[in-house]
Amino acid sequence: MTAAARTHELIEEKPHRAGLGIRFEWVIALLLTAAALVLHIRYFLNAGGLWRDEVTSVDLAGLHSFSDAVANLHNDSFPVLWLCVVRLWEKSGIGATDPGMRVLGLLAGTAILAALWRNARRFGQSTPVVSIALLTFTSSVICYGDSIRAYGLGMFLGLCTIGVIWDVAQTPTRARFAIALVVALLSVHMLFYNCILLLAACCGAAAVTLPKRQWKRTSLIFLIGFICAISMLAYVPMIQRTRGEMMFKTELDFSGIISRLRESLQFATDGGVARGNNDIIWGAAIAASILVALGAWCAGALKSASQRRRDLVLFCATYLVVGILAYWGFLKILRYSLQPWYFLAAIAMVAAGLDGLFSAIESPRFRVLLAAFAAGFAFHSGISVWQNVGVRRTNADLVAADLGKRAAKGDVIVIAPWYLGVSFQRYYHGEGGCIAIPPVSFFDYQEYDLLTRFMKDRRAMDPVMGRISSLLQSGRRVWVVSNDIFPSSPPTPFFQRRPDPDTGWHTQDYLATWDHEVLYFLRQNSKEVLRIKLPKDPPVSDYEAIWLTRMEGWKETPRSDARPE
Repeated sequence: MTAAARTHELIEEKPHRAGLGIRFEWVIALLLTAAALVLHIRYFLNAGGLWRDEVTSVDLAGLHSFSDAVANLHNDSFPVLWLCVVRLWEKSGIGATDPGMRVLGLLAGTAILAALWRNARRFGQSTPVVSIALLTFTSSVICYGDSIRAYGLGMFLGLCTIGVIWDVAQTPTRARFAIALVVALLSVHMLFYNCILLLAACCGAAAVTLPKRQWKRTSLIFLIGFICAISMLAYVPMIQRTRGEMMFKTELDFSGIISRLRESLQFATDGGVARGNNDIIWGAAIAASILVALGAWCAGALKSASQRRRDLVLFCATYLVVGILAYWGFLKILRYSLQPWYFLAAIAMVAAGLDGLFSAIESPRFRVLLAAFAAGFAFHSGISVWQNVGVRRTNADLVAADLGKRAAKGDVIVIAPWYLGVSFQRYYHGEGGCIAIPPVSFFDYQEYDLLTRFMKDRRAMDPVMGRISSLLQSGRRVWVVSNDIFPSSPPTPFFQRRPDPDTGWHTQDYLATWDHEVLYFLRQNSKEVLRIKLPKDPPVSDYEAIWLTRMEGWKETPRSDARPE
């Protein structure tokens, strides 16, 4: 290629800055970025105390020695890099308080925006207007990405991995290979799901290099993937132990996965915020991008575009297809009860890929239409996102502070279910003793294998109810910290002689039965049942909205029509 031809190609690859379409796109992209920063700051200011999953990460990272923390890594959901980040953040002194720890989440959330802009420049795009709109105005991305969990930093590193793999596919210098290898290693050791993103990015890059017979580039790309895969073998014992506990297995079918994905995209069940229909818009955006890319290819629009532009569309199309299928297969193999945050890495992957596919058409009119779509999506979702990021993640700190003033020495606090004790113990400093349902005594983090011995005992709650009855009969008060209502009918017994070979221990059924049994016993036998209203009662996430109830007195003849006040 002559120098003049190369110069001409480079000029073509630069974002076209002239014309109304590009200026309009830039304005919308900058406005959406500013709005995103405001939403991240609002979440930081309103998230409040740490909820149980966040406390698990913080307490694990804060164990006395790093070797102890690594040995207990199976009690969390992430590779070792997340533990290192939280541990260093806490040791630095910044993360010594809840607000200081939430600064880490704020930095992770804003880093995602920076990764989107950096990738846009790598790909030769004007702006990442579509991905900014889709990621920023999908509430789960902010509410879980900015939490003190690995999802925010994981999405950031996953997006960076896509960009650096593209760089190696285009110009494989030693520096770019070294950077890509380091970023990819950091990515997979921050979030397990990023292994899927790395696989998809490598396949996308290979789709570009193999038809050109660029064997060296292809080899370097898959060498990065191979080294990362070898490094992940260190987690095999941890994964085997977690699966051996047989606590979280479930049968997953197509409808179940789609249902949980829709919940992640809609994300409007927290704090009483109305559910939205973002899943429909996401589906429309994906379908439109595919049609645009295919239409441009078939119509020959890409034939007149630069080679870099054609490569980008092929790269994005391949990594999206491979990534979606591999992610689906990963969830099927994992067989865990799905939560909305399990889809965050996939959401980031798809949002970034859509920008690449939409780049197939550079028409100023089309760019105006695209920016208008992004603005419309932001306007449509803005109110619900604003409400969601203003919802507290827990009120355990508020309940603990109030109970610390009310509970006297000799009173007992019943925590139902037991995992609420993980966040409650972080904030409670009163004189009352605690009994968990089931009666585990360890609350530093969620250690589910402690439940096994109770699952094997049909009468596991009898000692708990015996102690509660003695306290009430002696005139002491019982305080109930729970997120369940007091049932009006007796529980239906549930018991497994051994874990199911396919789905393991039905942990949630056990927890529901134990809570039902104890709360029903309290309701039927307490003279006074009084729900305590907290001085501060802000909207709280459904995952950890805790109620405080006071029980006092003992009925000699329990009434079946008792009602909590």
